[in-house]
Amino acid sequence: DTLRIGRDYPWSGSGLNTFSWVYPPYRNPRLYPFIYTHAENDYVQAFAEGGTPLALILAVSLCIAATQLLRSWWRTNARHVHILGIGFLTGLVALLLHSAADFNLHIHANAILFVTIVGLAYRVLVFGCRGTVGPTDHGPSGAFSSRDIPSGVPARWR
Repeated sequence: DTLRIGRDYPWSGSGLNTFSWVYPPYRNPRLYPFIYTHAENDYVQAFAEGGTPLALILAVSLCIAATQLLRSWWRTNARHVHILGIGFLTGLVALLLHSAADFNLHIHANAILFVTIVGLAYRVLVFGCRGTVGPTDHGPSGAFSSRDIPSGVPARWR
């Protein structure tokens, strides 16, 4: 039913956050006895509310980000960066798959988690792990030294 909304408003969509007002005439009461305030699929709802332009912007953005992250992950030689990349990419894939079956990114905590994982993944995979940027209290290089580690920490963790 939600795809029909997108087909009826292909260039402008119905308008962002208008699903609960636009959806009732499109629903099939025999199949769906309830009136929903949101689609259970973030991608379909984006198409219905934003039309083809928003759907294309989202699809192209996801493809570019995925290409950059995967290419950077594949090219890394550092084992710890490779392992971190697996964690970041797995988390992003899980959130994106969940969005296909639920209104996952409409929940603020999930949206914040998604943006945080994307930011961390870009920082580690694309821009690299090159110490801190700018002046710090850890000397001119900005790197931590063994004197910064508390004495109670076992040597194998240092």
